[in-house]
Amino acid sequence: MGFTPLLAQDPYPKLPDSLSVADTLPVVFPDSFQFSAPRTIRFSNDSLDAPVEYNAVDSMVLDNIAKKIYLYGQASVKYTDINLKAAFIELDWANNLVTAEVREDTVTGQMIGVPEFQDGDQTFTAKRMRYNFKTRKGMVYDVRTKQTDLFVHGSRMKFIQGEKKDTSKPENTLFGQKLLFTTCEADHPHFGVRSTKQKIIPDKLAIVGPSQIEIMGVPTPIWLPFGFFPLKKGRSTGLLFPRDYEYSESWGFGLRDIGWYFPVGDHLNLALRSNIYFKGTYGLALQADYRKRYQFSSGLNLRFDSQVQENLETGKYGRTKSFGIQFNLNQEAAAHPNAKIGGNINIQGNRNNQRVFNDAYNVLNSQLYSNLNFSKTWPGKPYSLSASFNHSQNLNNRKVTINFPNVQFQTQTLYPFKKKVTNDKWYESIALRYAGEARNSFVTNDTSIFTQKMWNDAVAGARHNIDANTSFKLLKYINVNPNVSFNEIWQLKSISKSFDSRNVITADTLDDPFDPAKSLIRYDTTFGTVRTDTLSGFASFRQFSAGVSLNTRIFFTLKTGKFTPLRAVRWEMRPNLSFNYSPNYLNPALNYFDSVQQDSRFPLIKQIYSRFDNIAVYGTPTPSGRQMAIGYSLNNIFQAKAYSKRDSMEKKIKLIDNLVIGGSYNYAADSLKWSQLSMSTTARFFKGMTTMGFFMSLDPYLENAQGLRYNRTVWQQGRIIPRMETARFSFVTDLTVQKIREMFQGKKEELITDVRNNQPKKRDEQEQDFLSLFENFSISHNLDFSWEARGKETVFRMGTNSINAQGNVELTKNWGVSVGNIGYDFVSKGLTYPAIGFTRDLHCWQLSFAWQPQRGTYVLNIQVKPGTLDFIKIPYQKNNYDSRSGF
Repeated sequence: MGFTPLLAQDPYPKLPDSLSVADTLPVVFPDSFQFSAPRTIRFSNDSLDAPVEYNAVDSMVLDNIAKKIYLYGQASVKYTDINLKAAFIELDWANNLVTAEVREDTVTGQMIGVPEFQDGDQTFTAKRMRYNFKTRKGMVYDVRTKQTDLFVHGSRMKFIQGEKKDTSKPENTLFGQKLLFTTCEADHPHFGVRSTKQKIIPDKLAIVGPSQIEIMGVPTPIWLPFGFFPLKKGRSTGLLFPRDYEYSESWGFGLRDIGWYFPVGDHLNLALRSNIYFKGTYGLALQADYRKRYQFSSGLNLRFDSQVQENLETGKYGRTKSFGIQFNLNQEAAAHPNAKIGGNINIQGNRNNQRVFNDAYNVLNSQLYSNLNFSKTWPGKPYSLSASFNHSQNLNNRKVTINFPNVQFQTQTLYPFKKKVTNDKWYESIALRYAGEARNSFVTNDTSIFTQKMWNDAVAGARHNIDANTSFKLLKYINVNPNVSFNEIWQLKSISKSFDSRNVITADTLDDPFDPAKSLIRYDTTFGTVRTDTLSGFASFRQFSAGVSLNTRIFFTLKTGKFTPLRAVRWEMRPNLSFNYSPNYLNPALNYFDSVQQDSRFPLIKQIYSRFDNIAVYGTPTPSGRQMAIGYSLNNIFQAKAYSKRDSMEKKIKLIDNLVIGGSYNYAADSLKWSQLSMSTTARFFKGMTTMGFFMSLDPYLENAQGLRYNRTVWQQGRIIPRMETARFSFVTDLTVQKIREMFQGKKEELITDVRNNQPKKRDEQEQDFLSLFENFSISHNLDFSWEARGKETVFRMGTNSINAQGNVELTKNWGVSVGNIGYDFVSKGLTYPAIGFTRDLHCWQLSFAWQPQRGTYVLNIQVKPGTLDFIKIPYQKNNYDSRSGF
């Protein structure tokens, strides 16, 4: 017999005796009594290695003659890891077969109880299936199964269960013919890849023969000679299908982001991608992700692009190369208590992002910054060490500054005269602090990064800084703060300038576009040249300053009464008076500055220059004489106490954050002792959505006819207010529709610091209205205008006046509009860089369109949603280079 039903599994059942009573008397056997050997139970060689459990809700019919069991209504059969459920199941224990079928409901006429076969993580649904427990083979008809994100549909499939090395993970293999692979969840898929022959190893690989793409059940002329789909869950080496393919008039047909994925160990993932065009343009990208729990996480992205470009004037082709480096490192808080490392690096060569991408962020972003830091502290020690890599890059003027390595050693604030018990004496609060730093600095452009020129132009230096300060009270309310500072800078390079008195004559030909014979030759004479030589060797300079400052706080309060909205207004004044001294760094004995002749016609006129100009790591000495200056400033803060009828209570509000007026008077100067008077303030309105800034510069000295200041003040003319030099107003507004709604509804709201990080709150369906569609939109308005005095005229200039918006709108469940950036510049009277698009959800497909009209680029895609088959797409687009070339 092939297998024994569960009810007859034990050939010697032990039935309990309800009448049996425990015998308390010992049993005594005669001396000649011997125990016989235990009886051996033998099973058939054809029997199964585990019981078969079965059940049914409606009925079970046992046919002893045919050796079959028929199960009706929510029938189920379980054998090891195999589970079978269906409306009808037939068990043939003579042949070790189980058959399951779907049944028709006699009332509704619909098919119910679709057979479901489960083996471990593998699940099949089919109208009919058979399985042999002994041979571990089965056949399923009208099958549907899922492998990772792939749905497999077919009329017939053969199932073979391999030898079980691990009962929880059996080695199974599926064979089929004319199966359809798709990521569409619908019962009748909207698309798929129909193949003639298939071999599927669940959780590993699917290998298909010649395949044809079908859309809505209609075969297309797109054929694939063969294919394989990785099905392994988790990390596995495999091919990365191209995310996009396109045709360019300039570059030809191309594939984007095709590559290979490499998992390395348990913590590192590598992905190598490439862009390949048939006319020679290509790009390579390496992406690495590392993560170790409770330690570090990091990511590296390296890009290199080589674009073939045609010179429209000469008709010749050339290559434009660019690269990008992105790196980030984050250390877990518990990784190390005394050593921390982290930061990011973002460097581009030859405007890589602007050449490769067209979105608003990459096109409009004009600044790049990098900052990677390591810091180390020692418990119980008053010092610390840090090392960093920092970089700044202006994508407009293409200037790049890199500081690496930048090593700093500094002490904590030390109190050398402080006693452990008391702190009564003023000198006990004297604080000392030392900071030492060494830096290597590179200044270049984005086409010379990491070239030999960048290394040759590098400058290195070190700085030592010692500060001492203290503070104490004078007359109970005045804070006195003396301070002394000493800086010493070391460098490995300096410069020397010399004058060459030889005159140089240059000729410049001016062509007449209408009559070449009338062309003119203009001669220019340069009366001598200045030569700058870079000297290698140790050079240093020192700077010293000392000073004392006095400050206090004065309050004025005006109460307006209980029947006005403003119950009280408070004016807080913070006056500050300081005295600062620094020596004369122009002293020839210090050898910090020198002079050089500029023109052979004027030998007595020389220009002063610093020996550290253009190669200074930590700046140059102050190019001025001795300083003995008194500085003064007055900071004004205005606040009010307002009554809120909504809350029936008084609240504090800020009217003006800071209104600062300040300047200085230099006793050591021979003339023009008064500095310009500056005035600045900031204020916030509409609960922080709008920030206003104001700056004004006032000059106490008069101007001559040439617009130069001379040593005569406006007060000597009888005027009180100094002469205005410049004035500037700026208004920056960041808001969302949600913030506007809450402001008018009177809801309590916090100040907005960055509207882009402010996520909207989800609303209930009954609260949805038209404005709710735009609640995740961010809108910004920048306004900047200024006045400048030019002689007797005052020139008004509008610097910036633009409004921009970005975000997305979900019009319906399937329609969405995205705005990367759109706005209007009122100064240039044109649109700012618009980047708009829309998406349409087509169930398992997605229609998307993105357009950048100023750049002349667009892309229209109809593609399968992200997944194993997302390489199936219909693209139509124009790239940046085709747009520039006029195609």
